[in-house]
Amino acid sequence: MADSEAVLKTLDDLMAEVVEQGPEAELDGKPVFSGGDRFLPGKVALGFGWLLWADEAPDGEAFDARLAQYRTLLEWTQDEPNRSWGIYYSLSALNRLRLAGVLEDAVPADVLEQMRADLDWRGFVDAETYELKRYPANYYGVAFSIARLRATLGWDDPEHADALLERMVEHYSEHAGDSGFSDEGTDGEGRFDRYSVLLAGEMAQRFRETGTPLDERVRHWLERSAGFVLQNLNAGGHGFQFGRSVGPYGDTAFLEVLSAAAYYGLLDETEEVMAYAFSQRVLRKYRDFWCDEGMGSVNLWEHGRDTDGYRGKHRILGENLSLSHHLLYTGEIWRDLGYEGPGVSDEEFHRWLEALPRHSLTRFSDGEWARLNLTVRDGLDRFGLWLSNGGPYHDTNPYSPVPVAWDVVQTAPGETWPQLVPRLHLSDGEELAPLVFMQDADFAADGDKGVLRWEHPVMNRIGTSRPEADERAGVSVEYRFSPGTIERHDVFELAEPGEMDSIEVQFASFSTDPVLRDTRVEFAEGRVRGFEVFGVDSCELADVSDDPRYRTPQGPKTTRIRCERAIDGPDQRTVELGWRLSYEPADR
Repeated sequence: MADSEAVLKTLDDLMAEVVEQGPEAELDGKPVFSGGDRFLPGKVALGFGWLLWADEAPDGEAFDARLAQYRTLLEWTQDEPNRSWGIYYSLSALNRLRLAGVLEDAVPADVLEQMRADLDWRGFVDAETYELKRYPANYYGVAFSIARLRATLGWDDPEHADALLERMVEHYSEHAGDSGFSDEGTDGEGRFDRYSVLLAGEMAQRFRETGTPLDERVRHWLERSAGFVLQNLNAGGHGFQFGRSVGPYGDTAFLEVLSAAAYYGLLDETEEVMAYAFSQRVLRKYRDFWCDEGMGSVNLWEHGRDTDGYRGKHRILGENLSLSHHLLYTGEIWRDLGYEGPGVSDEEFHRWLEALPRHSLTRFSDGEWARLNLTVRDGLDRFGLWLSNGGPYHDTNPYSPVPVAWDVVQTAPGETWPQLVPRLHLSDGEELAPLVFMQDADFAADGDKGVLRWEHPVMNRIGTSRPEADERAGVSVEYRFSPGTIERHDVFELAEPGEMDSIEVQFASFSTDPVLRDTRVEFAEGRVRGFEVFGVDSCELADVSDDPRYRTPQGPKTTRIRCERAIDGPDQRTVELGWRLSYEPADR
């Protein structure tokens, strides 16, 4: 069975199960029509809609049964909240149903009339100024998508989509210059993450689905995004692992960018072949890892996995539907481009990966503070070190400047414990960390070794709703990368040493069977084999396999090492500490 057929079969079974249970339906113990997922009506329309427009025999009994189930689900969800993204999903479904010639059969006339009145961008955008109402910058893309589809359906004037596109271009230009990446803060706070790269791919896909010529500025953004993604391809089908709400959405984000770039001819022949090969590995990972047969669902929440509250389990049905849509629509593009089957062999794909540059540095903006990503490749491993964490999530694990890689280093959604980043404890109870205010970032490479340095003239306080600079300390940071080893070295300058009590650093690992010798731990099992901390007084081990604070999208951490150093008094103005992590290379 082809991968797309397997996804459609899963959707078919899921729709039958939900309809059979009725409006009180549950999925893995969670009610699906609880009103808690404000995008659900749109995801139902778009996700289950694939069973209608992808059906090659739309006149048979099976199709008629699906059509009846689809109409029932639309009626059940009409009174559910449907906001922003949900509006886009609904309109995209209507457009696809229209193109397939089944719109009138699939959507009852009264439901369609209600949709025409309700599905609008004006609820979260000022209709006169085209300014967003308290939404992150990526919602300019959502509003544009809604406006473009309303115009395509004949419900609105196309000038609104054009105006919203201009507002988004203004935001890009103001906060990221010509970089092609979107600052996700509402007013340029320096929060560059998954969406900063994905947004260009999504925008290009909206032009494609509405049959309108691609704007040249979006083409430029897409080219930059595709270049970044290509440098980050890997053998495991892993996408973004930095920032909030990643998990399988980090993987499918790569699919969306690459398929758009291929569609618009922005990849050379080899890049296109390898991009398709990677897409097949994302599908494989989705099937073998993210889907949980026992749950009958994609799993973002159970067996030690975790995500942030935005994608909580109350959205279980919607997450199944939107992820299925991402896999199906990007697969549709690759088939239209003539690709079928698994693509190149693992051996050929691995050779191509190993020939990619060992280091690649991407700067997201040229503002006062450094906003960048360093990708480090070591055989089949891909590490991403992001220096870009402004905004409300500045002190959370997923926005820490640490090198993240599957099975080696992962962060915990929504948590603020100091994974691999030193933290200062003050006598007044406050905590400071070098997380946000980065300057003078400089990278140098020598063969398979690389060094990234930067400065923190100030620290930021932990526990604040937005980053707040604190001048009581600064720090110089240096990362060193070499095959199988990552090192970090920090030199703190304390302006007010009398207010400092101690410094701590933690590392929580998937590796097991640890042995602690002084300030070094060795692991008998797992990718990480050793972790040593320098310049601290003592370290302690703990089993955190049952601690919910140490769950990650990949699964639970098992071992934590916590190290601490006391500040010796008002005369100690310079403090140095560091760590060295050693790991086994990924299997070929």
